[in-house]
Amino acid sequence: MNIILLIVVIGAVYLFLKEKGERSRLDQLLGKYNNLISREEFESNLDKNIQSKQNDIDRLTQDLLTLEENVKTHRGKLIEYEAEEYVQSFGFYKPIYNFDNSDVYKERLDNIRSKQKLMIKDKVAAVCHARWEVEGSRRKGTKMTNDFLKLVLMAFNGECDSLIPSVKYNNVDTIKNRIIKTFEKLNKLSESTHIEIANSYLNLKIDELYLFHEYQEKKQDEKEEQRRIKEQMR
Repeated sequence: MNIILLIVVIGAVYLFLKEKGERSRLDQLLGKYNNLISREEFESNLDKNIQSKQNDIDRLTQDLLTLEENVKTHRGKLIEYEAEEYVQSFGFYKPIYNFDNSDVYKERLDNIRSKQKLMIKDKVAAVCHARWEVEGSRRKGTKMTNDFLKLVLMAFNGECDSLIPSVKYNNVDTIKNRIIKTFEKLNKLSESTHIEIANSYLNLKIDELYLFHEYQEKKQDEKEEQRRIKEQMR
């Protein structure tokens, strides 16, 4: 009886060990497939990352080409501008209006100056963006504002009147920049009172500068032409 029981126990142990061995091999086999699945996922993710980086490279390459084109365009404009500045330094000025005779320039100059006077008369050459009171009086505040507006315009017009007649072929841009700087400086100083000179009034002064310069040049050309005609008649 004991022998039979021992044989049964040995058989059960054998079957258990055999089943455990099969399970172990099965686990090893599944482990290989699990590794295979992980590798496929890894390679798929790697391909996606490579494609993403390639897209980034393509986009950066296109941006670089666009930037190079912009650089070429701006370099060409800069060369053209520098060439024009160089030519002007030798006494060549590119006319803006280029009218046929000095009478047309004179007429346009008179028209520009009339527009300036009209803006001053209509109180739009310089404006105040606030309504001031002095000692609680709106009337006194208005008088103070008008006095400040008059002072600002007198300062600006005085500077322009001294600069424009001195214009020559080689200092047009210099005088233009001085007029603009005067305009900006006066407006900066008037910020506390909310007073400013209008941009449209500045533009009229710039137009007057160019017209006056070309008017003087045209008159000189006409004098030279008359002198040549008289010499030919002699």
